[in-house]
Amino acid sequence: LLIAGAVLFAFATWLSVRIGRLRDAAEQAQHHEGLELAKLPLVDDRDELGDLARSLSRLLESIGTYTEYLRKLASNLSHELNTPLAIVRSSLENLEHAELPPEAMSYLARARDGTARIGTIVRAMSEASRMERAMASADGEDMDLAQVVRGCAEAYRPLAAPRELQCDLPAGPVPTVARAAEVISPR
Repeated sequence: LLIAGAVLFAFATWLSVRIGRLRDAAEQAQHHEGLELAKLPLVDDRDELGDLARSLSRLLESIGTYTEYLRKLASNLSHELNTPLAIVRSSLENLEHAELPPEAMSYLARARDGTARIGTIVRAMSEASRMERAMASADGEDMDLAQVVRGCAEAYRPLAAPRELQCDLPAGPVPTVARAAEVISPR
């Protein structure tokens, strides 16, 4: 019974370690938004855990493809909406030069306002897409995190009055590498 119990315990430990490796790899892929997919462990195994790893790998691939599609969607939509929007604008300008009954002028003004709002939305989508591309290609920058927090605390102190805002930081610098709006790694 002791030998059978030891064998079962060893088998359960072996399964637990394999499942843990698969879970850790899936969580790592989640932190990278499914874009930087490394090969999941156990994919080549010919058991149920291998099947699960292959299914997770296909799922992460699909999520990565869909995420990339969504990232490009704003850019594609703004490009595709600009052409019909230009057609509507030119048609409205042509209508302005035509003789219209006075009651139609209010509808023309509302249509012009609507196209202006749509144009603003399209420009915002295009700018957001450009900003996202710029942030993705930005290089990391070395910075002192303690100095940033100290500066934020000084800026918020007057806003917190009459309460006291205390900021306890280490005496020395806290070097960090930052990219875009995220902190990559404290050193």
